[in-house]
Order: sequence, then C-alpha cells, then structure tokens
Amino acid sequence: MNGSKINKNEKVDFKKFLSSPFINDEGKPSIAVKKLFSLLGYSVSEYNNDYYQICQRHFLRKQGQYRWEIESTDLDQLRPLVQPLLAELGFVDAVFPICKEFGSIFIHGGIYFNLRTRCKFLDMLWSKGIKGDKIIIVASMRPLLEIEESHYVLDESLSSIPFRKEWIAPKVYPSSEMEMAQLIWDQIVTNDDLRNKKVQFLIVKDTLDPKTKNLRHANTEDTLNAWLQGEAYPGNILAISNNPYIQYQHAKLRNALLKFKLLEHCSFETVGEKVESDLPLKLYLDTLARWFDTDLHFRNEIHFFL
Repeated sequence: MNGSKINKNEKVDFKKFLSSPFINDEGKPSIAVKKLFSLLGYSVSEYNNDYYQICQRHFLRKQGQYRWEIESTDLDQLRPLVQPLLAELGFVDAVFPICKEFGSIFIHGGIYFNLRTRCKFLDMLWSKGIKGDKIIIVASMRPLLEIEESHYVLDESLSSIPFRKEWIAPKVYPSSEMEMAQLIWDQIVTNDDLRNKKVQFLIVKDTLDPKTKNLRHANTEDTLNAWLQGEAYPGNILAISNNPYIQYQHAKLRNALLKFKLLEHCSFETVGEKVESDLPLKLYLDTLARWFDTDLHFRNEIHFFL
C-alpha cells in the first residue's frame, strides 16, 4: 500500500474535511463556541471573524513564551463553568484510533513531559494491537532549557509515568531536544515488539519567522512540513499528541496534507492521552486561538474549490 502511485492532480472533495467543533455545517460559529465566549465575557456573534479577532487579541501567549510558561490567572475561577464546553470542543478527553494498521505513526515532539505522555500512549496502543510500518519522532536541535535539567528528567519520583525497569540513565546527558527525544523513547517504551521497531528521529532545523524575520525553533507546522516534504506517500497516518493539543495538531496535519496534495490520498487520525487536570485556562485559550486560526486558514485555502 505504501508503495502505491498516486495522482496528486485528482479532484478532491474538500467538503468532507470541513467538520469542526468550532464551525457548524452552515459555516457559522458552533453553539459551544458561542457559549464559551459568552462565559468569558465576550459578545456573541454570528461571524467567525469576530471570534478570530478576539482570539488574536486576547488569547495568544506572549511572543517567545513557551506553553509550559503560561501561569494561572483569575480566569481559572471560571473553570467549573467552562470545563464542559472545553470537553465538548475536544480539549479534554483521551482520543483513541479507529483504524488498527497505519503506514506511518508520527509522534509530535515537544518538552520532555509531553513527549513521555505521547510515547507511553503509543506503547499502550501497540500492546492493544495498533501497528505501523514506520515510526517518526520529530524534534529540533535547540539547546535544552533550565526546565530540562537532569534532575527533572532522570528522577523517576518526579515523573507521572513509570520508567522502564531495565532503563539505565546515559553516561552523557542530552544537550539538545533531539537527544532528549531519544532518551525519553528509551526511558518510557516497554513493549518489546515496539522497541525492536526502527524509529526515525527527524531533525527539523530552526525556521525564519516571516513576521519577525528572526530564526525561531521549529513549531508544529514546521515539523509536519519537514516530514511530508521528504515523503512521497506516507500511507495512512496516525499522529500522536496529547490534550489539550490533539484537535489543534490534527488541524495542522490536515493543512499540511493539503499543502503537499496528499489530503485525498491518506486517511489520518490524531490521538492522545487526556488532559492533565491542573493546566491554566489561558493555555486552553492559547491553543483554541491557534486551532481557530488553522481552521479558518484551511477554509480560505479551499474556498476557490467549493
């Protein structure tokens, strides 16, 4: 199947890729979105652009700020009210695959504690019969941060996920995100069959930011583009993330497949573990803003074909 030739000029039925918790079948903001914004103190509108503007002005984290640096605010007092809506929008619960066999399993890179969760989720799925021909883990060559110092990463008592019993800490500690990804895979994955699979650790270089004109570390879009640029045909795709990022990263995967004219030729799923209970509400809103932007970008790209 992975060696099949495809016709990238074949006409695509884009409508089947428009389903979104944000925007209903009529192209209007969903009821859940309206309720959420109302609870947050914003006026309800029938226009997607009104919500987009609110997201861009109020929800995005500061330039250069990492997700895990977002702190709790007074907004967290609204959590009991907005949590059911966040769950309805797909930010909360675990997501499991529908298919059982995949051409490519793509693990989104990231900070070590998120990558631990993603590797363990695949470890669990593999034990339940989910299989893939290729496994790809992406990461950049950025230097490690203070939060990634050895005592945080090597001490099992500080991890919510048990280490592999036979695991031995390396004599030389990682110096980059890529080396950290290799350590985490070895530290967490216990399934022997999965451990025997060859894993492609894909290095994604820093990218020139079109807005700031400065180099920045690779983001979700950069890593997906770097992978698909070198893939003639990835087959059916299983992407591994964790909430609250699953829907956002699924939308990014859809957009990347559109860019490389693979959208109609590859089935794709994004799955992952449920959200941790103590994340700041602003982290959800930052992710919502990026997801909404990604969703609208897709609709604008395919508008000509509808």
